[in-house]
Amino acid sequence: MLKYLGQGAVRVVSPVSGKSYRFSEIQPIQSVSRKDAASILRTGKFRLKPIPE
Repeated sequence: MLKYLGQGAVRVVSPVSGKSYRFSEIQPIQSVSRKDAASILRTGKFRLKPIPE
């Protein structure tokens, strides 16, 4: 799970899988493939959100 830290809405296309993810202030937390997470986190606009047990 990743949390979007920015304002407004953003669509991110992973360079790894080509999958598109959409984040917004209303839905800042999205489930993201593990293989895509590292490249998306490098943008600096997202934070890893721990999954509750």
